[in-house]
Amino acid sequence: MKDLITLILIVLVGWAGFSLLKGDEYVGFYYPDASNLSNDIQSSYTFDSIEACRSWVGEQVSKHNPTDSDYDYECGKNCDLSQGKPYICEETLE
Repeated sequence: MKDLITLILIVLVGWAGFSLLKGDEYVGFYYPDASNLSNDIQSSYTFDSIEACRSWVGEQVSKHNPTDSDYDYECGKNCDLSQGKPYICEETLE
């Protein structure tokens, strides 16, 4: 019984340490038409900083918005993408 409790404690401490060291991840969502937020382009990879996500958004604007029309974007922090839309993120930033 003592060995089982020790094993559980080791697993919990390891999981907590991994969670703390992992850092935040950001996913970009670019909306080419700000009046239609159901049409989005999602980044195909995650970013380790909000600045990198915003840089990706800038690339999308250059690629999809040559006429300078109204667009919108979000960078989602630590999003759960496994359940499909709507995605659940700890926080969304612009």
